Amino acid sequence: TRASRIATMAARRKGSARGGRGPRPDPRAPATDRLGQIEWLVALGAAAVAVLLHVIFVQHAGALWRDEVNSANTAASSSIAEMWRRLEFESTPVLSLLVLRGWHAIGAGATDAGLRVFGLLGGLALPASIWFAMRRSARAVPLVSLAILAVNPEVVRWASSVRAWGLGAALAIVTLALIRDAATSLSRRALIWAGCAAVLSVQCVYQNAVFLTAAIAAGVVVALVERRAKVAASLVGIGAIAALSLVPYLGILQRRSAWNALNQGPLTFAMMTDKVWELLWGSGAIVFGCWAALIAAAVILLAARLARGWRPSRDADGSSATFAVVALVASTLGITLFYLTFRYPTQSWYYVAILAIVAVCCETILTTVARTWRGVRLAKVALTIAVLAAGLGPAWTSLVVPQTNVDDAAAQLSAQAAPGDLIVVNPWYVAISFERYYKGQVDVVTLPPIDDHAIHRFDVVKQDMAATAPIAPILARMQHALETGHKVWFVGTVGAQAPGSPPARLPPAPLPDSGWALGPYMMAWTLEAGDVLRDHVLGANQVPPRFHGWPLEDVTVSVFWGWR
Repeated sequence: TRASRIATMAARRKGSARGGRGPRPDPRAPATDRLGQIEWLVALGAAAVAVLLHVIFVQHAGALWRDEVNSANTAASSSIAEMWRRLEFESTPVLSLLVLRGWHAIGAGATDAGLRVFGLLGGLALPASIWFAMRRSARAVPLVSLAILAVNPEVVRWASSVRAWGLGAALAIVTLALIRDAATSLSRRALIWAGCAAVLSVQCVYQNAVFLTAAIAAGVVVALVERRAKVAASLVGIGAIAALSLVPYLGILQRRSAWNALNQGPLTFAMMTDKVWELLWGSGAIVFGCWAALIAAAVILLAARLARGWRPSRDADGSSATFAVVALVASTLGITLFYLTFRYPTQSWYYVAILAIVAVCCETILTTVARTWRGVRLAKVALTIAVLAAGLGPAWTSLVVPQTNVDDAAAQLSAQAAPGDLIVVNPWYVAISFERYYKGQVDVVTLPPIDDHAIHRFDVVKQDMAATAPIAPILARMQHALETGHKVWFVGTVGAQAPGSPPARLPPAPLPDSGWALGPYMMAWTLEAGDVLRDHVLGANQVPPRFHGWPLEDVTVSVFWGWR
């Protein structure tokens, strides 16, 4: 019959259970998606480049610089209570220090090499988190976002340092993805995972509280658009729990506020923008252009889809795109206001997490609004290859520079300084790393005099700023050493005014124009000591460094002898 003939033909098309020919494969199916395979290969290549550059950095980073020594010494405190007391002089909460303390406990933190491996693990957590977020939020492999962060030397340098920045940025990205999952799911498990990630995130880096707030705002928007008021309320509850976990730090922050003004100063949006441009240009003009292309493409394609009548609330891709847009805008505005409010001069590592969030959100938007557009997918692949090809060389060149050369200065003085000599370290905070590597017996002093060289004792420096002639004892010791035929070794900055200039000494702080700002006093102490050397020593020489460190800690050694 006609019905049986139709059934037979349909069976032949589908293939029989006995192994008959099946239907022609759908070229758009994932298993046969050639472009999808290429995307995977390029993404794996970007991941390999990320691993390679992080390893290159760790191999060449050398000794720990002062901030890393501060963290290592804090984590290795005699007790948990002592470590908690020292948190006042750290810039992060306790999580990464507890992990580092555990690293010490198993014996892996006994050497610089072991600590560098610890930093490497934190650094590699960042590309891993980008991969996780793209798979969860966009159901795609990371391409441009992974590549532009992989070849950014500043991101690699600070993410893999013995600090919290790599792990903190990774937790911020993971939390972002899990909050998005919770916002689009009715699953209790998703909410629990998001809550755990949120607490860990804010316990790793204080700035992550800003990014968590942005993620929750994005999740609430998505939940309300999808008419899930209970989910929105649950997300707000996650934020409240994370905020409560920070309550124990109120006492630490209050003690820190007593000397915070030493580091605060005028900070403008233009100054922050200059620092961001510096980071984005770290891999060269081509990679900078790819950053711009990624952001522009995300904005333009989203606008194009919306103009054609696309309603994001109607599908999973739309929810992901909505979440990414809100999270991107809220994170950028939030961290800008955060830094402007606290008025700390920003450094490169302050922007590692926000750069990662911008990259992931932009690629998520690009992927979800143009998932079926083959041209966009090809463009992403091409852009990724261009980033890797153009950025690998500049990143490699930058990452082979050691973090510091203070260990070289310490080694030279351990061999050359003799009993009766005096070693003066200036600025005072360089002594934190110098003391870790100096093995000699000569006394080490700082300008101003500080006894505790294990951590950044800004509270002691503030007392010296309020004192009259705080470096007079150091000047007297310099004079005694030179008068008795010994030498004075300066590690770091030496400066002097022109002959006949008025004394460089400042009155006790605060000053009328700059208040408690530390900079004018550090300059005055440097010039005051330099004036004494200029007027009285018989000879001086500079000890050439055997290598240079990264600009934040690249010191010179000068030696002075004789007295007139």
